Amino acid sequence: QELIEVILVDRAHKISRGEGTLREKFDAIIALTAKIPNLNIRTSESMDKQQYSTPAPLAYAVSIMSGVAESVDGEQPTIYEPTAGNGMLLIGSDRDGSFVNELDPNRVKNLKSAGFGTVTNKNILTDTPTNDIFEVVVANPPFGKHGMLSNIDQIILKKSMERLEDDGTAVFIISGDQTKRVGNISTSDQKFFRELTKKYNVTDVFEVGGNLYKSQGTTYPVRVIKIEGKTPTSDETRLSWLRSGDGLDTHVDRFTTWDEVYERSTRKTVVSEPSGDESLIKD
Repeated sequence: QELIEVILVDRAHKISRGEGTLREKFDAIIALTAKIPNLNIRTSESMDKQQYSTPAPLAYAVSIMSGVAESVDGEQPTIYEPTAGNGMLLIGSDRDGSFVNELDPNRVKNLKSAGFGTVTNKNILTDTPTNDIFEVVVANPPFGKHGMLSNIDQIILKKSMERLEDDGTAVFIISGDQTKRVGNISTSDQKFFRELTKKYNVTDVFEVGGNLYKSQGTTYPVRVIKIEGKTPTSDETRLSWLRSGDGLDTHVDRFTTWDEVYERSTRKTVVSEPSGDESLIKD
């Protein structure tokens, strides 16, 4: 199964670096994925490490959102991936100029064989793989618990943001809401988003339905977060992705088709200066 994923990453990378529009490449990656056997066999090690790889179409959508996909023909930004797996989130990137970190030693070997410029083998929760600063940060960290730590995906996101340039772009995939309330942001997650939007310019948040993750061995929804710079999020920007429901229910869009994911990934984000009194991000 690891070999199949390595081959998939390589072929998707070649498609993303080749000729064609963003949409043509996205559709070609969907077609490629359809030919690959499902990567849904779980081992005790993969379950312990929460290794659920990113579906290739979603990985390319992240590449679009981070600006990497559109810079293929020009100068590529410096990129940091702290939980790289086999390099799926880096399809379309300049591998030689990318800094990747991975905990699994077998995947570290795969990353080195794939030609990534700098590859480290450290635990992002306890170590700092690098002190360098990057123009782009992308990650799909493991979810759930690790020892006494809960919500480790949120912990890794915050730690990874320390490596982003002040005006850089970051895109993360973290755990979505696990209830049947589509796109719901729970009370505990609202606290996380308050902290995030006070410190960073969060320009988009949406969920991807678990049906699009089925081939990866899970059916849980995930949440995609785009950050553009280290300034607080304005009300106008936040209202471009936040949805208000009945009562205190707060939620974001959830997409269940690749067409919807593509359309959102290419949407121009709303970026405005904070007024200094951002009511939506107060405690």
